[in-house]
Amino acid sequence: MAAIISSIKDLIASIFEVIGSIFKTAFNAVEGILRLAVNTVMSVVNMFLDLITGSLKAMGSVGEFILGNFFAILIVAVGIFGFIAYQNRQGNSIKVGNKKLN
Repeated sequence: MAAIISSIKDLIASIFEVIGSIFKTAFNAVEGILRLAVNTVMSVVNMFLDLITGSLKAMGSVGEFILGNFFAILIVAVGIFGFIAYQNRQGNSIKVGNKKLN
């Protein structure tokens, strides 16, 4: 008789374990889907942030290049302007090809 009661206890315990296992599996599946959705959204956000950061860094590099060359171009332009003004004061005309500049 004790064996029958023990068997019934084991059967009921097994049924509860199966039901618990089903709920645990369902919970893990839902949790996995939610984690997938959150990680996907976060990955997209991080991708756009990295894109913006990289673009700003590239623009910063281009800006540094332009700023660095701006002074060199400015010096050349001032030199050309000074040369043309000097030539005008001397009464000389400046020709480039067949065209007069002044």
